[in-house]
Amino acid sequence: MTFDKSAKGFCFDTLLSQDALHCFKKKPHGIAECTMTFTPLACPCTTQGNPRKAGFELEFAGLNPREAALIVAHIYGGTITKKSRFAFTCKGALGVFDIVLDARVLTELKHRKFLEDLGIDLVKIDHDEVLERLIEKGASFFVPCEITTPPLVFRDFETLTRLSDALVRAGAKGTTQNIHYAFGLHINLEVPDLGVNTLLSYLRAYVLLEPYLQKNSHIDLTRRLSAFIDPFPKEYLQLVLTPSYAPACVDTLMRDYLAFNPTRNRSLDMTPLFGVIDHALTQGAVHEPELLKPRPALHYRLPNCSLGEPGWSIASEWNRFMLVERLAQDQGAQQRLLEDFGEIEGAHFFGKKSKRLEAVEAWAADHVSA
Repeated sequence: MTFDKSAKGFCFDTLLSQDALHCFKKKPHGIAECTMTFTPLACPCTTQGNPRKAGFELEFAGLNPREAALIVAHIYGGTITKKSRFAFTCKGALGVFDIVLDARVLTELKHRKFLEDLGIDLVKIDHDEVLERLIEKGASFFVPCEITTPPLVFRDFETLTRLSDALVRAGAKGTTQNIHYAFGLHINLEVPDLGVNTLLSYLRAYVLLEPYLQKNSHIDLTRRLSAFIDPFPKEYLQLVLTPSYAPACVDTLMRDYLAFNPTRNRSLDMTPLFGVIDHALTQGAVHEPELLKPRPALHYRLPNCSLGEPGWSIASEWNRFMLVERLAQDQGAQQRLLEDFGEIEGAHFFGKKSKRLEAVEAWAADHVSA
């Protein structure tokens, strides 16, 4: 089934539920639309000279995929196609948006007992049947609706603010609005190139900044307790933060990473990027190979998706992530921080984490733009 927003007879008002429509057209009391701007990339183009792109994934409750798809079409135009009761696409000038109800979050062990009590066996039934059973039993609030954008160039990022505001007006609920919500905002940022020095620089910049990002992103407790953003193992951190660590080729960098991190569940997930370089190696190493989605991008999974929370915006999370971009492009600053970390490691027995955080905060204070 296809709805063409530009065709005669398409009626946004009649296809969106009356409750969602009322909220969509009237801004909720106390919710101010965000006006924060997006920080530009320090390195705006790939080595081939093309503008770097980024895709975004938004998870939320309060709307079904059909309603969310109609809002996407209202903002971006295009054709809505129904794939199933739980999956829609919207194809327009900027590319294809995917809008789905995603039950994969329920594969976590902490949800299995709950599902078993409802008579739902994740091993014996498929994704759509899980969703059907949850809806029947009134427990679908565990499952987020997810919008995945196509890769966007920087000039189109401002449309994300309009999309976010429209979702909130229609009744979308973000991470902090229920104790059960472990919803995230994912950013998939294209890298300038696939060379070992570039990839190591971004990975090392992130590892250096992760404690700062964790502190300043105010990660929701439910998300911190989930497996989705598990920390890098201490042994891997020690390897990457050793100033002399300099893999001779991408293959070595990948094998080192996958030996310590055979999973997608890191706050910076490198497996999609590695899947582009060597799909067989990556797929053979990760715990859930069927979920591997190769793309030449850093998969940043840390932020909450706090739609409707005053002061939160997609732009604020992007701008915080741009500290990683800046540090990745500044080898001198990276080396100084690595040296600082080395001195802290050698001089302090207690309080190493706080000392390292102080060093990173001192650097970040000169580079925060928002």
